[in-house]
Amino acid sequence: MLLLHIRKTVDVWRTVLEETEKVNKMRLDAAESCLEKISNECKEMKINRANCVKMVRSWDMFVNLFTRWVCSSRSETYK
Repeated sequence: MLLLHIRKTVDVWRTVLEETEKVNKMRLDAAESCLEKISNECKEMKINRANCVKMVRSWDMFVNLFTRWVCSSRSETYK
């Protein structure tokens, strides 16, 4: 009788451990997919940021050149 009770207890614990392992694997898979999604979104944001910086720099260069041109043309006009 005692041996049967011990077997049942061991079987229950084995089942608990197996189910816990399944749940942990599911959680790990969910966490990895979430992290991958976040990583991909961060990469897209970095690329967009780099493109915006390039665009702003080109506009800044254009404004600087235009300002120099306007200032030089005004200074020549007033001479």
